[in-house]
Amino acid sequence: MLGYLAARLLPAALGLLTTGLLVVGAVLAAIVLRSFVAGTMTAAGFLLQGLIGAALLLVNLQAIASVATLDRWLARRLLEANRLKGTPTPPSPNAYTSHRARSRNTSNHLRQA
Repeated sequence: MLGYLAARLLPAALGLLTTGLLVVGAVLAAIVLRSFVAGTMTAAGFLLQGLIGAALLLVNLQAIASVATLDRWLARRLLEANRLKGTPTPPSPNAYTSHRARSRNTSNHLRQA
């Protein structure tokens, strides 16, 4: 389990980086929009900035999806490996109670016969 948490440091750092870049992109988009509305940027410049921003947004969203995929892959690989190593899973409390109830019912049934 500790190995899994240590291995998640890389996806966590990558996720933080991609989320940070998304926030920076949103701030820059707001600055470009404000410049266009204020009249300090031409329509051609605004469209060019919008095109570049849209391309960078798609790359960023792909990076976020890749980090999520990496995190899921690590979870499956490391947590499943831990389970298969023979780490016993505790029985559920319901299994024990239902077994006791079945035994009691069987005993009562045998006594009545």
